[in-house]
Amino acid sequence: MTEVRNEQARNFQTNRNCVLRASTHEWHCCRSTSRGTLTGVITDPTGAAVVTATVTITHLDTNVKRQTITNDAGVYRFDAVDLGTYSLSVQKTGFRRHDTTGVEIQAAHTTDIDVRLEVGAASEVVKVEASSFEVELQTSDQVRGANFSENTVSSLPITGLDSLTLAQLLPEWRF
Repeated sequence: MTEVRNEQARNFQTNRNCVLRASTHEWHCCRSTSRGTLTGVITDPTGAAVVTATVTITHLDTNVKRQTITNDAGVYRFDAVDLGTYSLSVQKTGFRRHDTTGVEIQAAHTTDIDVRLEVGAASEVVKVEASSFEVELQTSDQVRGANFSENTVSSLPITGLDSLTLAQLLPEWRF
């Protein structure tokens, strides 16, 4: 019963924080984001968690790097990741370095990349090319968001193409 009340209180707070400024056609919602999340689990060949592995992501266009280490469950997580294509590198003493390229980060989306490290010298590298586009139902977060391509927006039958009309096409939009 307490969980239901807490969830209702969070939903009320979220709805209360959603603000619409009709005079400027500017809208903001506390649950919308223009960044993504990257997370995963690092394991060894037996499936056991690899603790304190160094995980590095690099934005391929800007060469900006971010780094973290895995926790006791082998989990890593990067929040508020700028949109774009990244490479992911995992290193741990006693294992081969694992490199994955072509990791796409999308707005309001959690991308899961699990890595199984292979035993070997750190100078040996395992390279993996990620698929260019992966369709996956995002169920790990209660974030609502959408990406509109320029082609999608220009082909919509909307009069005026103002931002308020576009915002009404998003899931869970309430006026």
